[in-house]
Amino acid sequence: MSFLRELDPDDSLAGEHLADTFAGLDGGAIAEHLDESSAEEQAKFLALAVAQGPTAIDLGTSVMARATKARTRAAATTMLCYLCSDQPDLLAPYLADERWYVVRNTVFILGQIGGHEVVELLRFAAAHPDARVRRQVVVSLANVPTEARLPLLAPHLSSSDLRLLATTLNVMARHRAPATVRSLVRQVQAPNFESRGDEHQRLIFNAIAELEDDNAVPTLAALVHKGGWFARLTPQRLAAAQALFRIGTEKALAVLEEGIRSSHEAVRQACLDAMARKAAA
Repeated sequence: MSFLRELDPDDSLAGEHLADTFAGLDGGAIAEHLDESSAEEQAKFLALAVAQGPTAIDLGTSVMARATKARTRAAATTMLCYLCSDQPDLLAPYLADERWYVVRNTVFILGQIGGHEVVELLRFAAAHPDARVRRQVVVSLANVPTEARLPLLAPHLSSSDLRLLATTLNVMARHRAPATVRSLVRQVQAPNFESRGDEHQRLIFNAIAELEDDNAVPTLAALVHKGGWFARLTPQRLAAAQALFRIGTEKALAVLEEGIRSSHEAVRQACLDAMARKAAA
């Protein structure tokens, strides 16, 4: 192949013939053969495919979809990363594939490529009906610029899929900025937040606490003091007080100290419970 490149660097002589040859290859048979091949043999084949260029993308995708061995799939994925690194749009057709795992693997490759160029492709994939694809979109968004990442992550914060929510929060935690805190606080302020399950609420409160940002304190304080004389010691009130303690700033701890002196038992108990963690530590 290297000799051919020297003779025909712009593919004007053999490019069309090679493209037709690759298009006619049986991806399933090749995947089956590669599954049983040594790592060295796999490397030789995939190097040949990379040298062929974009016309080998269909073959690489077919191998990735049909291989049964993780090593073969990983090799095909690496090949596609090389082939599409400068033109990720070449992967766009595979985002519409009817096989969810092909779409998921394509999204994984886009995440490995990263950058502004993959944002719109990931935006398209984010609407996929399969949750496994959507979770991979969230993971792949970790490798796009932060200003493009948050608008695509924020809609998942209200998801009832706790695995998707946890993955989203994990990716968001890598970008400690006021915009991230505002997105989380908006969830707590949403009219339907109380109707979400306790585990969903716990994940949101934990994420807010981990950011350790004073901008979240007023909203958390309002939750701690919510209800007046009719206040009850709810999981939400306890979670808000514990988040304040974990934020641990002077402003956050001042809310708890004030709450300990509250005339409302539920408020007082929530703050005492949170502060008791300090004594235990």
